Amino acid sequence: TLKEKRMIRFFDNILSIFNIFIINFKIFFIKKIQKKKIVFFYHPKKKLTLNNLNFIFSYFSQKKNFYFIYGSKLLINKKNFYLVKQIYLKFLFGIDIFLSNNVCDKFSPKSIKVYIHHDIYDTPLVEKKKEKNLKMSFLKYNYIVVASKKSTKVFTNLFKSLSSKPKILIFKYPKINFIKKKLSQNKLKSDHILIAPTNYLSFPKFTIQTKLHELIDRLLKQNHKVIYRPHPSNFKDKLVVNLKSNFEHKNNFIFDDNPEYFNSYKKSKFLITDLSGTAYTFAITTGRPVIFFNHNDRYLKKYDYDKLNYFIDRHKVGWKFENIQKIMNFLKNNKKFESQKLLKLKKFKKIFYDVKKFDLNCLLKYD
Repeated sequence: TLKEKRMIRFFDNILSIFNIFIINFKIFFIKKIQKKKIVFFYHPKKKLTLNNLNFIFSYFSQKKNFYFIYGSKLLINKKNFYLVKQIYLKFLFGIDIFLSNNVCDKFSPKSIKVYIHHDIYDTPLVEKKKEKNLKMSFLKYNYIVVASKKSTKVFTNLFKSLSSKPKILIFKYPKINFIKKKLSQNKLKSDHILIAPTNYLSFPKFTIQTKLHELIDRLLKQNHKVIYRPHPSNFKDKLVVNLKSNFEHKNNFIFDDNPEYFNSYKKSKFLITDLSGTAYTFAITTGRPVIFFNHNDRYLKKYDYDKLNYFIDRHKVGWKFENIQKIMNFLKNNKKFESQKLLKLKKFKKIFYDVKKFDLNCLLKYD
């Protein structure tokens, strides 16, 4: 209800103000006594916080020369994690490096602002009409960290013709090793097909959301085991909930709304997607191919996507089809193609693994 929402907003504001005092006191103490640099990692999107939480904690817990504090608009019971609304970040003082892997608009003052891109390739960022606003947000950052040289293209395109822009740095994406480690634990039989589309609200011309009912229905009728994992932003959307209810009674159907996707990755021999960044993450961490369901490729040139490596390199990690029938035909006869694609994938993965590790000291030196 409206009254409940107002109460939640009131509570979040009060807790944010209280936490600002706590964090500032902690920063003063750590700098005075331990003489450590302070890193603040902020999660600006409630719906995506839990999806990125564990790998961030795991990765940065190994960095002993820095002191890490975490913030979000979500209340989470973890050490050094605080609920702080974005509007209050300007009252945090003494932070040396401000990190995020989703775009922020507000920051702690005088900190080095770093965006760690959450897609490992040059996946389109947002639909064209929203690019201008996104660009203005990115221009507030000092550095943008990407996972490979090819990943830089989407940002160089975004900032073209601008003389003043963030510096793009290439470091190995911290999540890659974390995923590999998770996949090596409790190995499961890989006999499912994982369907993981991008946020359908972000790319209305390219989404396969309206075609998923037919696709899932036909896959199940051909005795394929199906995992449907919507984009985390869409987990509770009516369109997604209705689709889930249509198939949840089927034995071979799994609806995955777990914050982390490791079990779905483990169980899957293929991934089917439209233009989700998870395509390349799945391919290079599992070594298994992707089926790109691209029914609207004719729009790629119109939106200047045709020159992005995400679309150019699809054949290196899988296959692309423009309709459901072609996907079904392929799945009947995929054995002879699968081994060839696995060999290509083995070579392709190197561009993400042969990259220097993410280095916080480098950020201080660049500055």
